[in-house]
Amino acid sequence: MAGDVQQGIEQLTRIVERNRILKLSPAEPIRGRMAFYFVARGYDKEWLFTLSHEALSDLPAMKTYQQAADRFARGLEGRFRNK
Repeated sequence: MAGDVQQGIEQLTRIVERNRILKLSPAEPIRGRMAFYFVARGYDKEWLFTLSHEALSDLPAMKTYQQAADRFARGLEGRFRNK
C-alpha cells in the first residue's frame, strides 16, 4: 500500500470511529481493482462500501473529502440507531 493510501485509511478510520459508535473493518483490497472494501459496524448492523486508491490517497489533503466522510459516518450512526 502506498503511503498516501495508508494515511487515508488511517484518517478514514479515525473519522468513522470518532464517536465510538461505529467500528470500521480493516481495509481489504479488491482483487483486480485499485480500491478497498470496508465494513462499518454498529448496533448489530453493518454497511459495506468501497473506496478507490485515489479517494483514499486524496483524503488527508482534501477538506471536502474529510467533511464528506464525517457526514457519511454521522449519517450511518443515526441510521444504525433506528430499529
